[in-house]
Amino acid sequence: MKRIRVGKRTSHRDVMDQLADLQLEVQALKAEVARLDADLDESRRLNLRAAELLDVVYQELGDRHDRATL
Repeated sequence: MKRIRVGKRTSHRDVMDQLADLQLEVQALKAEVARLDADLDESRRLNLRAAELLDVVYQELGDRHDRATL
Protein backbone atom coordinates (compact mmCIF):
# COMPACT_ATOMS: atom_id res chain seq x y z
CA MET A 1 0.00 0.00 0.00
CA LYS A 2 1.26 3.44 -0.87
CA ARG A 3 1.93 6.02 1.78
CA ILE A 4 1.29 9.70 1.46
CA ARG A 5 4.56 11.51 1.70
CA VAL A 6 4.26 14.95 3.16
CA GLY A 7 7.24 17.08 3.83
CA LYS A 8 8.26 20.71 3.80
CA ARG A 9 8.42 20.72 -0.02
CA THR A 10 5.23 18.74 -0.66
CA SER A 11 2.62 20.88 -2.34
CA HIS A 12 -1.10 20.71 -1.75
CA ARG A 13 -1.46 19.51 -5.35
CA ASP A 14 0.99 16.63 -4.73
CA VAL A 15 -0.96 15.53 -1.67
CA MET A 16 -4.23 15.70 -3.62
CA ASP A 17 -2.70 13.62 -6.43
CA GLN A 18 -1.48 11.05 -3.95
CA LEU A 19 -4.92 10.92 -2.32
CA ALA A 20 -6.56 10.42 -5.71
CA ASP A 21 -4.16 7.57 -6.45
CA LEU A 22 -4.95 5.97 -3.10
CA GLN A 23 -8.68 6.32 -3.70
CA LEU A 24 -8.31 4.47 -7.00
CA GLU A 25 -6.28 1.77 -5.28
CA VAL A 26 -8.94 1.40 -2.55
CA GLN A 27 -11.68 1.11 -5.18
CA ALA A 28 -9.71 -1.57 -7.00
CA LEU A 29 -9.15 -3.47 -3.75
CA LYS A 30 -12.84 -3.26 -2.86
CA ALA A 31 -13.74 -4.67 -6.27
CA GLU A 32 -11.25 -7.50 -5.79
CA VAL A 33 -12.67 -8.29 -2.34
CA ALA A 34 -16.19 -8.37 -3.79
CA ARG A 35 -15.05 -10.75 -6.55
CA LEU A 36 -13.27 -13.00 -4.07
CA ASP A 37 -16.33 -13.01 -1.82
CA ALA A 38 -18.51 -14.11 -4.74
CA ASP A 39 -15.98 -16.80 -5.64
CA LEU A 40 -15.99 -18.02 -2.02
CA ASP A 41 -19.79 -18.20 -2.03
CA GLU A 42 -19.71 -20.23 -5.24
CA SER A 43 -17.05 -22.54 -3.81
CA ARG A 44 -19.15 -23.12 -0.70
CA ARG A 45 -22.20 -23.86 -2.84
CA LEU A 46 -20.26 -26.37 -4.94
CA ASN A 47 -18.78 -28.03 -1.85
CA LEU A 48 -22.25 -28.47 -0.37
CA ARG A 49 -23.46 -30.00 -3.63
CA ALA A 50 -20.49 -32.36 -3.70
CA ALA A 51 -21.24 -33.43 -0.12
CA GLU A 52 -24.88 -34.08 -1.08
CA LEU A 53 -23.79 -36.21 -4.02
CA LEU A 54 -21.36 -38.17 -1.85
CA ASP A 55 -24.18 -38.87 0.58
CA VAL A 56 -26.27 -40.23 -2.30
CA VAL A 57 -23.40 -42.41 -3.50
CA TYR A 58 -22.71 -43.81 -0.03
CA GLN A 59 -26.41 -44.46 0.51
CA GLU A 60 -26.62 -46.30 -2.81
CA LEU A 61 -23.51 -48.35 -2.02
CA GLY A 62 -24.96 -49.24 1.37
CA ASP A 63 -28.27 -50.26 -0.19
CA ARG A 64 -26.48 -52.43 -2.75
CA HIS A 65 -24.41 -54.06 -0.05
CA ASP A 66 -27.52 -54.76 2.02
CA ARG A 67 -29.28 -56.30 -0.98
CA ALA A 68 -26.26 -58.43 -1.82
CA THR A 69 -26.07 -59.88 1.68
CA LEU A 70 -29.73 -60.96 1.75
